[in-house]
Amino acid sequence: FFVTVVYNDSSDAGRYSTGAGELARLLKQGSFTTIPPGLEAFPPETQRIGLVLGFVYLITGTSRWAGSIVFAWFAFGGRLLLWRALRRAVPEADDKRYLMFLLFFPSLIYWPASIGKEALMFLALGVLSFAAAQLLAERVSAGSIALFVAGLAGLLFIRPHLAAIGVAALGVASIVGTLGGIGQGAKLKSTAVRVVALGVLVVAAVVVFSQTAKFFGTADEGGGVTGVLDKTLSQTSIGGSAFDAPAVSSPLDVPWAIVTVIFRPFLWEASGASTLVAALESLALVGLVVTGWRRLVGGLKLSLRRPYLVFVLTFTGAFIMAFSYIGNFGILARQRSIMLALIFVFLATPPIEKGRGLLLNRSGRR
Repeated sequence: FFVTVVYNDSSDAGRYSTGAGELARLLKQGSFTTIPPGLEAFPPETQRIGLVLGFVYLITGTSRWAGSIVFAWFAFGGRLLLWRALRRAVPEADDKRYLMFLLFFPSLIYWPASIGKEALMFLALGVLSFAAAQLLAERVSAGSIALFVAGLAGLLFIRPHLAAIGVAALGVASIVGTLGGIGQGAKLKSTAVRVVALGVLVVAAVVVFSQTAKFFGTADEGGGVTGVLDKTLSQTSIGGSAFDAPAVSSPLDVPWAIVTVIFRPFLWEASGASTLVAALESLALVGLVVTGWRRLVGGLKLSLRRPYLVFVLTFTGAFIMAFSYIGNFGILARQRSIMLALIFVFLATPPIEKGRGLLLNRSGRR
């Protein structure tokens, strides 16, 4: 609140709050509009944040303090659902370690703790991940399907391309889970439910990908995925924190894209106080990955039996490919906070030791 209000009141949170306050006033007078006053010139996803905040202000009154607290609770709920998803889908994992990452890693504290897109995306990702954990486990129900659709709708509301990634990740994980034998040979609860789930997934994919094209303004322009990514590159490679994005166009670009999206900016690339903070955090993340390499290897091996890990890995990989086209460190540091919540899953899986395989967890299970 200090940074966005006292230090620099040109933040997006101020625009959201002003528009939402006017919307709340109109709603109390019996007048409704889907575009909050003052936000007409901004993109639809910005207008939607103001719309959600307007309904929050109907309950709390127009207050940026109240709005910030409510949005922080949205993000907190998403983190708890991510934690519950890991507990349900990967019982061997060190869920307390994962919870500590979710609650105390700097980016995951700072960015979602304000009125903005990140808080709602954390909530949507939490709902999506928890539903995916249920769908990929032995028990499948209509409720878990509905929950997954709700998570998709939340991502679609703010970032349609992340919703598209979620659909693809569940599809890949479902295939791996089926080939590997879900639940180590356990019977499926109902073939009919599986068929319904597949049908919902197909319909969701059609809707999500069409909305993604509209979001990027490429529905009528042609160019497909390439056009979307090129547009992202041109729009983000501006400002004082701009850099040459790796922009994956061949397999040879993938290693540098992984390094860039997860670990940059480096210390020598910091051009100001905010970039320096991001660089220090990136350095801390490098340390976590280096010291936790056995957990990463163990997680990759365990993913053959735990399809939720395939869901996480696919989502993260697609995220890296898409966000390799972002050419601004400030935008990248903010956007990847969502991805870090999934990367930390593999830093909480059981470690592997040379010649011993996966270590036993506290309960004695591999």
